[in-house]
Amino acid sequence: MVVFITQDALPRNDQFLEELLLPLNDINVAAVSGRQIARKDASALERFTREFNYPEVYSRKSIEDLKELGIKTFFFTNVCSAIRKETFLQMGGFQEPIIMNEDMILAAKCVLQGYSVVYNPNACVIHSHDYSLLKQFHRNFDIGVSLRMNDWLLQYATAEKEGARLVTRQLGLLWKKGYKKSIPRCFAEATVKYSGYRLGLAYRKLPIWLIRRFSMHKNFWSTQHQQSVTVTVGESTNSRIAR
Repeated sequence: MVVFITQDALPRNDQFLEELLLPLNDINVAAVSGRQIARKDASALERFTREFNYPEVYSRKSIEDLKELGIKTFFFTNVCSAIRKETFLQMGGFQEPIIMNEDMILAAKCVLQGYSVVYNPNACVIHSHDYSLLKQFHRNFDIGVSLRMNDWLLQYATAEKEGARLVTRQLGLLWKKGYKKSIPRCFAEATVKYSGYRLGLAYRKLPIWLIRRFSMHKNFWSTQHQQSVTVTVGESTNSRIAR
């Protein structure tokens, strides 16, 4: 097994690794990701976002779920994850070069090859960010770029619908729990995230100097923007020039 955890994620208890590896006892499960809960000093919006994206409900998803869930079938994060080593190598590891979403892309390849991907909330880490609005824009721009570079994924994408669900949920909780002063921030975050994402999808139409300014991972463009990005899914290969 190969286990991943980021440097700023803290396991919640001593059972973290055991719980993370447990679903891999089933040979049809290729990868497992765990739950993330926000730090104590995180904003209300960040806490609600973590609760929305990382609920307490265990889930196992496979190719049969694509029709109902779309791209959410590929939900996966290597903030805290475990992957069967032979499957990881079979799928070519994490795609290179890549700007974002290497974990979700790997999970997508696994699912499309007939494996299952598990989310186990009992494997829990404390992990959250306090991004400014500008950083939220940069991050979502790179998410859009990543999906455009891997546009075979877009046939499953319903990012706008999922984003609308998140904002609706956030607004309801902010109002219900007495964080009304955070409502303008919620609208502002939704605006910059959506704007960044849509611009990222359209990055090929932008000049390279503007792409660098919009991107969170600026070093990627200094070396990679003229290279061919090749994505392999099963037997098919889809090549794109990251202009």
